[in-house]
Amino acid sequence: MDDVGIGELANVLKRSDGKVRRLELSGNYGNGGIKVFAEALKTNISLRTITFGCFKSLTNAGAVELLHAVDPFMKTKSSRITEWRDVNSSNNTLQSIFLLDRPSVSVDEDLITRLQSITTEDPRATFDTKVWNHLQRNLDDISHVKVPVKCLPGVLRFVGQRGTQSDFFRLIKGRKASAVLFRNPSQERQRLVEQMRLLEKENRKLRRLHMMKDEEIDKHAQQENLCLLVQCERQLNQKRQARMQVHKSFACLESVSFYWLSQTQRHSEPLKCGVYAAQILVSSDCKTPWLDSHPAPRFQYHGGQNTFVA
Repeated sequence: MDDVGIGELANVLKRSDGKVRRLELSGNYGNGGIKVFAEALKTNISLRTITFGCFKSLTNAGAVELLHAVDPFMKTKSSRITEWRDVNSSNNTLQSIFLLDRPSVSVDEDLITRLQSITTEDPRATFDTKVWNHLQRNLDDISHVKVPVKCLPGVLRFVGQRGTQSDFFRLIKGRKASAVLFRNPSQERQRLVEQMRLLEKENRKLRRLHMMKDEEIDKHAQQENLCLLVQCERQLNQKRQARMQVHKSFACLESVSFYWLSQTQRHSEPLKCGVYAAQILVSSDCKTPWLDSHPAPRFQYHGGQNTFVA
Protein backbone atom coordinates (compact mmCIF):
# COMPACT_ATOMS: atom_id res chain seq x y z
CA MET A 1 0.00 0.00 0.00
CA ASP A 2 1.42 3.37 -1.03
CA ASP A 3 0.45 6.95 -0.20
CA VAL A 4 -2.40 6.89 -2.74
CA GLY A 5 -3.81 3.64 -1.37
CA ILE A 6 -3.72 4.85 2.20
CA GLY A 7 -5.52 8.02 1.07
CA GLU A 8 -8.31 5.93 -0.42
CA LEU A 9 -8.53 3.91 2.79
CA ALA A 10 -8.76 7.16 4.73
CA ASN A 11 -11.83 8.17 2.73
CA VAL A 12 -13.50 4.90 3.73
CA LEU A 13 -12.65 5.48 7.40
CA LYS A 14 -14.42 8.87 7.34
CA ARG A 15 -17.77 7.14 7.09
CA SER A 16 -19.89 7.30 10.24
CA ASP A 17 -21.13 3.72 9.93
CA GLY A 18 -17.69 2.15 10.21
CA LYS A 19 -17.23 -0.72 12.70
CA VAL A 20 -13.48 -1.48 12.37
CA ARG A 21 -11.85 -1.36 15.81
CA ARG A 22 -8.33 -2.56 15.05
CA LEU A 23 -6.22 -1.82 11.96
CA GLU A 24 -2.69 -2.84 10.89
CA LEU A 25 -1.19 -1.08 7.87
CA SER A 26 2.11 -2.01 6.22
CA GLY A 27 3.27 -0.58 2.92
CA ASN A 28 5.34 1.84 0.97
CA TYR A 29 3.98 5.03 2.48
CA GLY A 30 5.49 7.78 4.62
CA ASN A 31 4.72 11.25 6.02
CA GLY A 32 2.44 12.20 3.08
CA GLY A 33 0.17 9.21 3.51
CA ILE A 34 0.22 9.54 7.31
CA LYS A 35 -0.92 13.16 7.07
CA VAL A 36 -3.93 12.24 4.92
CA PHE A 37 -4.78 9.31 7.20
CA ALA A 38 -4.51 11.50 10.31
CA GLU A 39 -7.06 13.92 8.87
CA ALA A 40 -9.49 11.04 8.33
CA LEU A 41 -9.06 9.89 11.93
CA LYS A 42 -10.74 13.09 13.20
CA THR A 43 -14.14 11.90 11.97
CA ASN A 44 -13.74 8.19 12.71
CA ILE A 45 -15.68 6.88 15.72
CA SER A 46 -14.87 3.16 15.69
CA LEU A 47 -11.09 2.62 15.65
CA ARG A 48 -9.41 1.84 18.97
CA THR A 49 -5.94 0.64 17.92
CA ILE A 50 -3.79 1.24 14.80
CA THR A 51 -0.40 -0.22 13.89
CA PHE A 52 1.71 1.42 11.17
CA GLY A 53 4.55 -0.32 9.36
CA CYS A 54 6.15 2.22 7.03
CA PHE A 55 8.82 1.45 4.46
CA LYS A 56 9.16 5.09 3.46
CA SER A 57 10.39 7.91 5.62
CA LEU A 58 8.31 8.53 8.73
CA THR A 59 9.62 11.33 10.94
CA ASN A 60 8.45 13.44 13.81
CA ALA A 61 6.33 15.48 11.40
CA GLY A 62 4.15 12.48 10.58
CA ALA A 63 3.98 11.42 14.27
CA VAL A 64 2.86 14.94 15.25
CA GLU A 65 0.07 14.83 12.66
CA LEU A 66 -1.17 11.56 14.17
CA LEU A 67 -0.94 12.93 17.68
CA HIS A 68 -2.72 16.14 16.72
CA ALA A 69 -5.67 14.09 15.45
CA VAL A 70 -6.30 12.90 19.02
CA ASP A 71 -4.73 15.75 21.03
CA PRO A 72 -5.98 19.23 20.06
CA PHE A 73 -3.44 20.87 22.37
CA MET A 74 -0.45 19.39 20.58
CA LYS A 75 0.13 22.44 18.42
CA THR A 76 0.16 26.05 19.50
CA LYS A 77 -3.04 27.75 18.38
CA SER A 78 -3.39 31.24 17.06
CA SER A 79 -6.62 31.84 18.96
CA ARG A 80 -8.92 30.17 21.44
CA ILE A 81 -11.55 29.89 18.72
CA THR A 82 -9.21 27.69 16.68
CA GLU A 83 -8.41 25.58 19.72
CA TRP A 84 -12.11 25.10 20.51
CA ARG A 85 -12.73 24.03 16.93
CA ASP A 86 -9.91 21.47 17.19
CA VAL A 87 -11.35 20.16 20.46
CA ASN A 88 -14.67 19.46 18.77
CA SER A 89 -13.09 17.90 15.67
CA SER A 90 -10.53 15.66 17.39
CA ASN A 91 -10.82 11.87 17.65
CA ASN A 92 -12.13 10.61 21.02
CA THR A 93 -12.23 6.85 20.42
CA LEU A 94 -8.62 6.05 19.47
CA GLN A 95 -6.62 4.71 22.44
CA SER A 96 -3.29 3.56 20.97
CA ILE A 97 -1.17 4.07 17.85
CA PHE A 98 1.84 1.80 17.38
CA LEU A 99 4.77 2.49 15.02
CA LEU A 100 6.71 -0.61 13.99
CA ASP A 101 10.47 -0.32 14.30
CA ARG A 102 11.65 0.08 10.73
CA PRO A 103 14.83 1.65 9.31
CA SER A 104 12.68 4.32 7.65
CA VAL A 105 11.05 5.32 10.96
CA SER A 106 12.85 8.06 12.85
CA VAL A 107 10.48 9.30 15.56
CA ASP A 108 11.44 10.52 19.03
CA GLU A 109 10.76 8.16 21.91
CA ASP A 110 8.53 10.62 23.76
CA LEU A 111 6.23 10.91 20.70
CA ILE A 112 6.13 7.13 20.34
CA THR A 113 5.22 6.80 24.04
CA ARG A 114 2.48 9.40 23.78
CA LEU A 115 1.02 7.70 20.72
CA GLN A 116 0.98 4.32 22.44
CA SER A 117 -0.85 5.67 25.51
CA ILE A 118 -3.36 8.18 24.15
CA THR A 119 -6.14 7.45 26.62
CA THR A 120 -7.72 4.70 28.70
CA GLU A 121 -11.11 6.36 29.12
CA ASP A 122 -14.30 5.91 27.15
CA PRO A 123 -15.01 8.39 24.33
CA ARG A 124 -17.39 10.57 26.38
CA ALA A 125 -14.96 10.91 29.29
CA THR A 126 -12.14 11.63 26.84
CA PHE A 127 -14.13 14.45 25.26
CA ASP A 128 -15.08 15.90 28.66
CA THR A 129 -11.39 15.97 29.63
CA LYS A 130 -10.51 17.89 26.47
CA VAL A 131 -13.35 20.36 27.04
CA TRP A 132 -12.25 20.96 30.62
CA ASN A 133 -8.64 21.52 29.56
CA HIS A 134 -9.83 24.15 27.12
CA LEU A 135 -12.25 25.85 29.51
CA GLN A 136 -9.69 25.93 32.31
CA ARG A 137 -7.47 28.07 30.11
CA ASN A 138 -10.29 30.44 29.15
CA LEU A 139 -12.53 30.71 32.23
CA ASP A 140 -12.26 34.49 32.18
CA ASP A 141 -14.13 34.61 28.88
CA ILE A 142 -15.99 31.67 27.34
CA SER A 143 -18.04 33.72 24.88
CA HIS A 144 -16.31 31.98 21.94
CA VAL A 145 -17.89 28.68 23.00
CA LYS A 146 -21.31 30.18 22.15
CA VAL A 147 -23.20 28.20 24.74
CA PRO A 148 -27.00 28.74 24.57
CA VAL A 149 -28.52 30.44 27.58
CA LYS A 150 -30.51 27.33 28.49
CA CYS A 151 -27.23 25.33 28.72
CA LEU A 152 -25.40 27.73 31.06
CA PRO A 153 -26.56 25.93 34.25
CA GLY A 154 -24.97 22.79 32.79
CA VAL A 155 -21.71 24.69 32.21
CA LEU A 156 -21.71 25.86 35.83
CA ARG A 157 -22.29 22.32 37.05
CA PHE A 158 -19.53 21.00 34.76
CA VAL A 159 -17.01 23.56 36.05
CA GLY A 160 -18.05 22.90 39.64
CA GLN A 161 -17.46 19.16 39.22
CA ARG A 162 -14.19 19.36 37.26
CA GLY A 163 -12.50 22.36 38.80
CA THR A 164 -12.00 24.03 42.14
CA GLN A 165 -13.94 26.75 43.86
CA SER A 166 -11.53 29.30 42.44
CA ASP A 167 -12.26 28.07 38.92
CA PHE A 168 -15.97 28.36 39.61
CA PHE A 169 -15.64 31.99 40.75
CA ARG A 170 -13.39 32.76 37.79
CA LEU A 171 -16.16 31.67 35.47
CA ILE A 172 -18.81 33.69 37.31
CA LYS A 173 -16.71 36.85 37.44
CA GLY A 174 -15.40 36.42 33.93
CA ARG A 175 -15.89 38.98 31.22
CA LYS A 176 -19.33 38.75 29.56
CA ALA A 177 -20.30 35.82 31.78
CA SER A 178 -21.98 37.74 34.61
CA ALA A 179 -24.13 39.70 32.17
CA VAL A 180 -25.56 36.42 30.86
CA LEU A 181 -25.70 34.37 34.06
CA PHE A 182 -27.30 37.06 36.21
CA ARG A 183 -29.39 38.95 33.73
CA ASN A 184 -32.97 39.90 34.53
CA PRO A 185 -35.21 38.11 33.84
CA SER A 186 -33.40 34.89 34.49
CA GLN A 187 -33.83 31.77 32.41
CA GLU A 188 -36.07 30.18 35.05
CA ARG A 189 -38.21 33.27 35.23
CA GLN A 190 -38.59 33.32 31.46
CA ARG A 191 -39.71 29.70 31.58
CA LEU A 192 -42.26 30.45 34.30
CA VAL A 193 -43.53 33.50 32.45
CA GLU A 194 -44.12 31.39 29.36
CA GLN A 195 -45.99 28.81 31.43
CA MET A 196 -48.13 31.52 33.04
CA ARG A 197 -48.93 32.95 29.61
CA LEU A 198 -50.14 29.55 28.41
CA LEU A 199 -52.19 29.04 31.59
CA GLU A 200 -53.85 32.44 31.20
CA LYS A 201 -54.73 31.62 27.60
CA GLU A 202 -56.31 28.33 28.68
CA ASN A 203 -58.18 30.07 31.52
CA ARG A 204 -59.64 32.59 29.08
CA LYS A 205 -60.91 29.77 26.90
CA LEU A 206 -62.42 27.99 29.91
CA ARG A 207 -64.11 31.18 31.13
CA ARG A 208 -65.57 31.77 27.68
CA LEU A 209 -66.93 28.22 27.55
CA HIS A 210 -68.29 28.55 31.09
CA MET A 211 -70.06 31.80 30.22
CA MET A 212 -71.58 30.24 27.13
CA LYS A 213 -72.82 27.31 29.19
CA ASP A 214 -74.27 29.66 31.84
CA GLU A 215 -76.07 31.62 29.13
CA GLU A 216 -77.58 28.42 27.76
CA ILE A 217 -78.65 27.38 31.27
CA ASP A 218 -80.19 30.82 31.94
CA LYS A 219 -82.03 30.76 28.62
CA HIS A 220 -83.39 27.30 29.31
CA ALA A 221 -84.43 28.35 32.83
CA GLN A 222 -86.22 31.42 31.47
CA GLN A 223 -88.11 29.26 28.99
CA GLU A 224 -89.12 26.86 31.76
CA ASN A 225 -90.23 29.76 34.00
CA LEU A 226 -92.28 31.20 31.16
CA CYS A 227 -93.95 27.85 30.55
CA LEU A 228 -94.71 27.48 34.26
CA LEU A 229 -96.09 31.01 34.41
CA VAL A 230 -98.38 30.39 31.46
CA GLN A 231 -99.51 27.10 32.98
CA CYS A 232 -100.21 28.74 36.35
CA GLU A 233 -102.17 31.54 34.72
CA ARG A 234 -104.18 28.99 32.74
CA GLN A 235 -104.96 27.06 35.92
CA LEU A 236 -105.93 30.25 37.73
CA ASN A 237 -108.24 31.24 34.89
CA GLN A 238 -109.82 27.81 34.95
CA LYS A 239 -110.37 28.05 38.71
CA ARG A 240 -111.72 31.57 38.36
CA GLN A 241 -114.14 30.50 35.65
CA ALA A 242 -115.20 27.50 37.71
CA ARG A 243 -115.78 29.74 40.73
CA MET A 244 -117.84 32.17 38.64
CA GLN A 245 -119.85 29.28 37.23
CA VAL A 246 -120.56 28.04 40.75
CA HIS A 247 -121.72 31.53 41.83
CA LYS A 248 -123.98 31.78 38.81
CA SER A 249 -125.40 28.32 39.53
CA PHE A 250 -126.15 29.22 43.14
CA ALA A 251 -127.75 32.50 42.05
CA CYS A 252 -130.01 30.66 39.63
CA LEU A 253 -130.91 28.05 42.24
CA GLU A 254 -131.74 30.78 44.74
CA SER A 255 -134.09 32.49 42.29
CA VAL A 256 -135.70 29.21 41.38
CA SER A 257 -136.25 28.28 45.04
CA PHE A 258 -137.96 31.56 45.92
CA TYR A 259 -140.22 31.40 42.91
CA TRP A 260 -141.11 27.82 43.70
CA LEU A 261 -141.98 28.69 47.30
CA SER A 262 -144.24 31.49 46.20
CA GLN A 263 -146.18 29.15 43.92
CA THR A 264 -146.40 26.05 46.14
CA GLN A 265 -148.42 26.95 49.20
CA ARG A 266 -149.81 23.42 49.44
CA HIS A 267 -146.37 21.89 49.96
CA SER A 268 -146.52 19.94 53.20
CA GLU A 269 -142.84 20.45 54.14
CA PRO A 270 -141.89 23.99 55.24
CA LEU A 271 -138.83 25.38 53.42
CA LYS A 272 -137.05 28.25 55.15
CA CYS A 273 -134.40 29.81 52.88
CA GLY A 274 -133.44 30.02 49.23
CA VAL A 275 -130.31 27.94 48.93
CA TYR A 276 -131.49 25.34 51.41
CA ALA A 277 -134.79 25.12 49.58
CA ALA A 278 -133.06 24.76 46.24
CA GLN A 279 -130.86 22.01 47.62
CA ILE A 280 -133.93 20.16 48.92
CA LEU A 281 -135.86 20.64 45.71
CA VAL A 282 -133.07 19.36 43.47
CA SER A 283 -131.86 16.65 45.84
CA SER A 284 -132.66 13.07 45.00
CA ASP A 285 -133.42 12.47 48.70
CA CYS A 286 -136.33 14.96 48.67
CA LYS A 287 -139.22 12.59 47.97
CA THR A 288 -142.58 14.15 48.83
CA PRO A 289 -146.04 13.14 47.60
CA TRP A 290 -146.47 16.46 45.88
CA LEU A 291 -143.16 16.25 44.01
CA ASP A 292 -143.91 12.69 43.02
CA SER A 293 -147.29 13.68 41.53
CA HIS A 294 -146.09 17.03 40.05
CA PRO A 295 -143.01 16.69 37.81
CA ALA A 296 -140.60 19.58 37.81
CA PRO A 297 -141.80 22.36 35.52
CA ARG A 298 -139.73 23.90 32.79
CA PHE A 299 -138.62 27.41 33.64
CA GLN A 300 -137.76 30.40 31.46
CA TYR A 301 -135.35 33.04 32.74
CA HIS A 302 -136.40 36.69 32.55
CA GLY A 303 -133.30 38.87 32.30
CA GLY A 304 -132.92 41.73 34.74
CA GLN A 305 -135.51 40.40 37.20
CA ASN A 306 -133.58 37.37 38.52
CA THR A 307 -136.77 35.26 38.25
CA PHE A 308 -137.81 32.18 36.38
CA VAL A 309 -141.37 31.68 35.07
CA ALA A 310 -142.92 28.22 34.61
